[in-house]
Amino acid sequence: MQALQQQDFRALVDSHPKAIMLATTEPRILYVNEKFRSVTGYQSDEVLGQPPSVLSSGFHSPKFYQGMWKAIGQKGRWEGLVWNRRKNGETYPQWLTIYPVGRASQQFYAGVFMDVSEMTADDEHLASLAYYDPLTELPNRSLFQEFLKARVSKREQDGQAFAVLYIDLDFFKSVNDLHGHECGDRVLQQAALCIQSVLRRGDVVARLSGDEFAAIIELQSEDELDCVCQRMVQSFKGPVVVDHREYFLSASVGAAVYPDHGRQASDLLQHADRAMYTAKLAGRGCFRMYDAIDTEQGRRAEELSEALVVSLKTAPEEFSVVYQPQYHLATGEMAGLEALLRWTHPEFGTVSPADFVPIAEQRGHIHELTEHLVRCIESDLSDFPVHFCVVCALR
Repeated sequence: MQALQQQDFRALVDSHPKAIMLATTEPRILYVNEKFRSVTGYQSDEVLGQPPSVLSSGFHSPKFYQGMWKAIGQKGRWEGLVWNRRKNGETYPQWLTIYPVGRASQQFYAGVFMDVSEMTADDEHLASLAYYDPLTELPNRSLFQEFLKARVSKREQDGQAFAVLYIDLDFFKSVNDLHGHECGDRVLQQAALCIQSVLRRGDVVARLSGDEFAAIIELQSEDELDCVCQRMVQSFKGPVVVDHREYFLSASVGAAVYPDHGRQASDLLQHADRAMYTAKLAGRGCFRMYDAIDTEQGRRAEELSEALVVSLKTAPEEFSVVYQPQYHLATGEMAGLEALLRWTHPEFGTVSPADFVPIAEQRGHIHELTEHLVRCIESDLSDFPVHFCVVCALR
């Protein structure tokens, strides 16, 4: 009966859609199933008795594996993206789950994994893994971050440079607003194909959210990144065609390079995002490299933008009006007043209209700003004995 149960168990595990490896605590590989053999290219007799590191790609640092085993000890399992190497030498990403298994007095570790290098969003395995964008069939933000962490770990070993691109589609919102979200989805799918057409083998692209994409670019020379960014921008100079209709977009692209612009995955993505925002400020449809000075200016603009919206909604008393008299040149008599809006913020102090008026225009709050100006004028001049012509000016 026990032998029959073992046969049933082996038949069940061998037919499992995911690769399974059982290892001792030493650790040494004790058992692999059929899917393991098809994914890795190794036959059972080539890996049994070997340490699991026989599959290692060399991408990950000792710190990465220390964190993995720490998580297994504390939480009872570890799950994440690992780059491993097939028998033919090809490196590939796998989504791996490791957890301890006890039988009688013995302790083992089970590793269950799936090759995610060729998966698309309609793969049945992805029903339980929310790591691909179902619309574009690209990795999503979570999986991209795992790819980026793995790439950083690899480059810590070999010291080679790579770049992170942050790509935002300009004017995409108008497609949704004018033609509906269904049409917008199809435009996004075509835009994703445009982005993919620029990249090379070994590069990684993902859809982060909405109309924002990111890519990891392998670099052989400094000039290579400029060429890729130029081609990315140029790929949107022509129309995106959906159902025989042309839609005109452009792409603002930001780039950050490892290790010059950051040695952590999160820093690289954030700095590429900042560079993209700088490209937006430069007029859209262009690319910018990360620059600390530009980033600081962009950060202040974002902080002012956020503060302006809050002040408009919750603190109208921060806005005031100053009046500049206007005179008839011929008679010298005062003919009217020019009303100029001013903003004094508790943190930023007096903010120049040259700074906050363009922000209000960009974010669509210029009408609220004008309403504040008119209310201030009405309050100031309600008891004024002489009626003058008042000219409103947001400057």
